[in-house]
Amino acid sequence: MARVLSDKDKAALRKAKEKKDSTLDNGATHMQMRYLARVYYATGLERFKRAFIKAVDYLLEAQYDNG
Repeated sequence: MARVLSDKDKAALRKAKEKKDSTLDNGATHMQMRYLARVYYATGLERFKRAFIKAVDYLLEAQYDNG
C-alpha cells in the first residue's frame, strides 16, 4: 500500500517535474514499460497502450544525438 502524499510532498514532486534532466541507467524504466505492455495485452485497454507509447516517446526525446 502506498502512503498518502502530504501537501509538502506534492509540492516537491511538482517542482521536480520541472527539471529537464533525466537518467535511464540501471534499467530504471524498462520494467515499468514492460508492465504497461503486459497490462495492455491482458486488458486491451487503450490507456495502457497510450501510456506505453508516451514512455517510448520520452525515451527517444531524452536520448542523446550520438545515440
